Amino acid sequence: MNYDYSFKIATIGCTYVGKTAIVTRFCDNRFKSSWEATIGVDFFTSFLKVNDKQIKFQIWDTAGQENFAPIIRSYYRGVAGIVMVFDVGERSSFTKLNFWLNELYKNKEENHHMPIILVANKVDKKFRQVSKQEAEDFADTNGMIYIEASAKSDSNISPIFSKLADKIMDNILIDCNIGVRFNPVKEVQTNLDLNSDKRDGDGFLTCCYIC
Repeated sequence: MNYDYSFKIATIGCTYVGKTAIVTRFCDNRFKSSWEATIGVDFFTSFLKVNDKQIKFQIWDTAGQENFAPIIRSYYRGVAGIVMVFDVGERSSFTKLNFWLNELYKNKEENHHMPIILVANKVDKKFRQVSKQEAEDFADTNGMIYIEASAKSDSNISPIFSKLADKIMDNILIDCNIGVRFNPVKEVQTNLDLNSDKRDGDGFLTCCYIC
């Protein structure tokens, strides 16, 4: 499929919070009631039109077990944005968010204002251990976008990625292009007013990290 931009995205969060369920729902529109824990990193690709631009999402779905943290640290570099997930019915997954943020900030590129969307997953549950207000406050404190979603009921899944894409495109406008690839085959010039001196000879945005 033709596209305007390719965005490299990573998911982070504890195991069994539904990271893979969210990505699978987004990429394949399917859901299953039980999942095996991700071992290391899985890779997914999907497309979504955002603000009249066709976006190719290259998604690195990382393991949520802390013992895999040293392995997945390298995947925090060269990404355009992060999908951080917790389970509203499991408070420990919320309290662990600071651990994952610390891992991210220690290993991402310096001075990269990487957009992060905090996803409160499994809001279809009858009982929750983390209130919306508490989660929103955490997101505000850490400069994140916040959204509540359910992979099971297919609620707010596409908006996770469209909202993140909006922030990444804002970064493009200020020449922050880490994790972004411009499709040189695309014949229609972007309306983001990207001048020719912002692209190198092979069609990739300057300063890109190519995945």
